[in-house]
Order: sequence, then C-alpha cells, then structure tokens
Amino acid sequence: MTEEIENRFLNLTELEVLLLSTIIDSSKTSSNFEDLLKYKNDYFKNGLLPLLYNQYDSNLDNVEKSLAKKIKQEALLVETLTLNAISTIFSQIEVEEIVIILMKGWCLKRTLYTESYLRPAADIDLLVKHSDYEKTKEIFLKNGFFIANGWQPELSKFQICLRKKLYDNNYIEVDLHYKFCPDPKVSRAVDFDLLRKHSVLVDYGPFKLFAFDRPIALLHSIIHLALHIKNKENYKLIWFVDIYMLINTMSTKEKDVFISLINQTGFTSVTANFLNNCEHYLPMKSLEMMSRRMNSSHSKRFDYITRHESHTFFKIKKYYFLYKLGGWKSIFQVLFPSVKHMQKKYGDFPRYLLIFFYIKRILFGLFR
Repeated sequence: MTEEIENRFLNLTELEVLLLSTIIDSSKTSSNFEDLLKYKNDYFKNGLLPLLYNQYDSNLDNVEKSLAKKIKQEALLVETLTLNAISTIFSQIEVEEIVIILMKGWCLKRTLYTESYLRPAADIDLLVKHSDYEKTKEIFLKNGFFIANGWQPELSKFQICLRKKLYDNNYIEVDLHYKFCPDPKVSRAVDFDLLRKHSVLVDYGPFKLFAFDRPIALLHSIIHLALHIKNKENYKLIWFVDIYMLINTMSTKEKDVFISLINQTGFTSVTANFLNNCEHYLPMKSLEMMSRRMNSSHSKRFDYITRHESHTFFKIKKYYFLYKLGGWKSIFQVLFPSVKHMQKKYGDFPRYLLIFFYIKRILFGLFR
C-alpha cells in the first residue's frame, strides 16, 4: 500500500466498495446477483437493501420478491403511522410560530429518492432555533415522548433524542437539534437563518414541513459523513449514495448555488478534499465539472475535518475537546453512560455485569 493511500482520509474496505459499486453501477451485478445475496445482511445494515431489490427486480426469485415486497410494505406502514402520529405535534408547534427544518434521511426520502421507502431512515432529525429549542422539546414531552436514554448528557446539550412507542417494538425517534452539526466551528459558519434560506416546503401528507434544499443537503451530507469518519464513528453506505445522487441529480442552477454556498461559508477546500477522496469509489461525471470550479485554496480553516491523524493524537484531542465542553463531568458521562444506554447497546444483562460492560466499552474505545 502506498503512502498516499495510507494517508487518504477515506479508506473503504473491499466489501464496502463492492456493496457501493453494485448500487451505483447495475452492470456489475447482472452476472453475479445470486453471489451478492450472501451479503444481504450487510446491504440491510448499510441501508442499501431496498435499493438493491428495486434495481435488480428482474433478478429476484419468488422468495426474494416476497421479501422485497414485505420490506416495502413495512417501511411504508411505519412511515404512514409515524407521520400521522406526529402531525398533531407539528400543528401545536406551528401555533407557537416555531420554524422547524427537516434534515438528513427523512428530508431526503421525499426530496431526492423516487419512492420514500428506498431511503431507510430511523430518526427524524429536526432543527430549530436555539431560542425555540426548550419550548419545542416540551411540546414533544407533553405528547407522550420521553428522553430516549432517560437522561441528557452534558456532551450533547445541543441535541436530544426523544422517543415514543408506535406499535409492538417499533418506536418513533426524534432527534431535536439547534446546531447544524456537533462541531462548534462548523456550526458557527452555518447559522439558522442561512439554513432557513436554503429550505423548501415539502408535502408530507398530513402536514407540510421545511426541508433542506439540495445544495445545503449536499453540504450537510458531506460534513456529517466526514465528521463521522474523522471521529471514527459508525457510518452507513447509504450516506455515500445520498452524496452521489445529490451531485448527479442537481440542476445547473443548484450546482451554481452549491459552489456559491461553499465559497460563502468557507467549506470549499474541505469539500474538494472530501469529494476527491470519494472519487475513488463514486465515479461522478458531474463532480469533475464542479471540482474545476472549486478553488481548494479558497479557505483552509476546515481542512482539519479531512486531515489524516494518528490514533493516539485523535484520542488525546477527543478527550481534550470533551473537557473543554463540559469539564470532567462530560468525560465521566462518555465513559460511564446510564444503565439504560448500556442495556440498549449490549442487551438486557444483569446489573452485576454492569462493571464488566463499562470496562469492555472503555477498552474497546481505547484500542479500536
């Protein structure tokens, strides 16, 4: 492996490259579709299974067709029940004259994909002004939602996960944010007024809601994925597909707006760096034209997002950031989260094993 590849920000595994390529380029799947079905669970975990079944419908046998139909029906049922369940809440929020903007997966379901079930999305990510955050949270809590982990970590004061039972083991999960992303430097560059300016009104059946337009959705998708990779957090391959589809479906006018947006906010260099990394895995003709118009020397202030770092340096910096954010309390909450959080992650274990799972969590975090 060359030094250039070793220091590349984005290094996907062979399996990840295979999964992505079969979604992006259908010609790679026509002759060996049956072989790919052994990776069915990997497609599912990465949010790609509905797309796989949809693209290669003619390759499916009766068993797989039945499964594809079941996945579609269940996804549409959950979506319908979810939208009906939260429509009353959005009516109450509208009365309070609170502006809500939809982000991430639930935004892209209707604004990017031909059918909403093709873009699996668990959490509904909502963005409000900082001044409306507590009031909005209270409206959800009064309507039967509860704080998912039973507590609010010091580290994530800028967002909270709210949950409500839908049916059986299905829950509605709402992530309420008042920042564009967890990185404070990035969030200062992209304020709520700018995000509202780059939002469009989308029809969700029982109600209409503001959602990111394609230029700001592309910027958010890039920054969101890049920060997950930088922070060595889990990511899904469907996020790469989002970026691929956004770039390849944007109109000339939308591309002009995107170039203007990243120049205005200072994300030109980091965007160019990230997309150049993606080019190894996502061949995009539109990207070449956009890259030529990106002046990568325009601003370097966000280049730390895609800079290669040693494992040790990353860990030291992470805990220093935690300390600056909330002192020793933040570090303690990250190392020793609530029992509910631990049982959600590791299963319903006896309480006397809690110390064992805390040790496992810490060691895995140090050496992964």
